[in-house]
Amino acid sequence: MKTQIEKIGATFKANRTKPSYWVQVVGTLIVIGIIVAHYLLGVNINTSATLGGVLVVGSLLSLWGNLTDNSILEQAGNTLKGNSNAIVKTADTVVNALDTAVDQLQAAKSTVTQTVKSADSEASSASAQGSAVASAYQVAASAAEAGDTSTASSASSLAASLATGTANDATSSTNTTPESAS
Repeated sequence: MKTQIEKIGATFKANRTKPSYWVQVVGTLIVIGIIVAHYLLGVNINTSATLGGVLVVGSLLSLWGNLTDNSILEQAGNTLKGNSNAIVKTADTVVNALDTAVDQLQAAKSTVTQTVKSADSEASSASAQGSAVASAYQVAASAAEAGDTSTASSASSLAASLATGTANDATSSTNTTPESAS
């Protein structure tokens, strides 16, 4: 971290007298400001407003440079005004790319949420079917202990039927899950 700060300081010292450096810094701050306003504050800034903002900042830099007899700031302001269309285009491109990325992330999140809900539903269904099988086997075991062979046989047949249906459902679900995920 200390090395990075030293590099930033050295870059500043080497470039502070260059108007192009200040244009780049101010232009970057404008683009970052637009992104922050758009995403954190929810302000929808159109191209005309961005262009107006860049021109105002450029004019203020030129004025401040003129008033303080600082030719570097004056040149930077004039260059900023001259490059305003390029700065606006860059800001629009960045915001559009971020909008696309946000939309893709939202779509992916929605897909994952739906997949998780579907898996939860299938797990609940399998759990309920497993409980029904266990209950049927318990009834068969209790009836067999009581000597009621008719009830034991019926419950055992029901449990076997339910177990077969559960196994088929699990196999069917396992076979269809990869296809539905693609």
